[in-house]
Amino acid sequence: MKSNDNFPQGSIVMPVRLKYEGGVFDENMSELYDGVTSLDGFSKMIHIVTHAYINEEVIRQATALKGARIYRRASKPGSFVEVINVVLEHPLETMTAKMVYDGFYDFLKYSGSKVVGKVVEAKTRRVKKLVKREPFISSLCDSMRKPVKEMHRPIKKNNNVTIGVGKERSMLINYDYQSLGFLQNELLLEMEYGLLCNVTKMNALSPHGRLYLDELGRTVAYEADETLSFAEGLMLSKSLDDTKNETGNKICVDVRKLVDGEGKIIKVYVYSVK
Repeated sequence: MKSNDNFPQGSIVMPVRLKYEGGVFDENMSELYDGVTSLDGFSKMIHIVTHAYINEEVIRQATALKGARIYRRASKPGSFVEVINVVLEHPLETMTAKMVYDGFYDFLKYSGSKVVGKVVEAKTRRVKKLVKREPFISSLCDSMRKPVKEMHRPIKKNNNVTIGVGKERSMLINYDYQSLGFLQNELLLEMEYGLLCNVTKMNALSPHGRLYLDELGRTVAYEADETLSFAEGLMLSKSLDDTKNETGNKICVDVRKLVDGEGKIIKVYVYSVK
């Protein structure tokens, strides 16, 4: 936790370290395209996570970040380490600087691990509350997935490469060939028609939510396809109302399931509602 005269008064500066090891990185070099692609993926990822932590809102574009600025410091000589400064310009008034600092790193570790299928436990009070929120967390991981894939490009070229993300003195996340495999083995299944379900959570400002699929006997994250009509969107909204009112009403949806390498459902894409 640092302060700096170059940043707005009262801001909190949180360094995030990005460390590459293995392959040509051990010779203090990087293939230009692979390295730049990986760093660009990290840039998108850290912007998305920072915005979500501050604003409890998921963005899809790094340029939509509000309430913070992110700076890249000069690379350290003699190693392949990038240091990024995450600067919260207007820290949450209800939280001390230490709470903001600890919570940010906790949230980064949780979300950066979850997106590659690793289970870690949230430690801080604020993050414990955030990770229980749906469709917030599912939507966040969905937004992070492509940038994190881009981060893995050097590993795709050389399985001996590892990428660590963490604080100045300790790593929080480790990406390697196993996390690459998790991301690469995602599979979009064929269309399934007329599945009975009811909506349990939704975000009126985004296509994301959760629905209870009768065939599975549990809830899954969903993303409504952009081709859904206004009337179909209203049916999803009404299904949520019916769920809250415990009417027992059901809707039928046509979906494609996105599964990970172990066959576990990541989310379903909804293409039709009846």
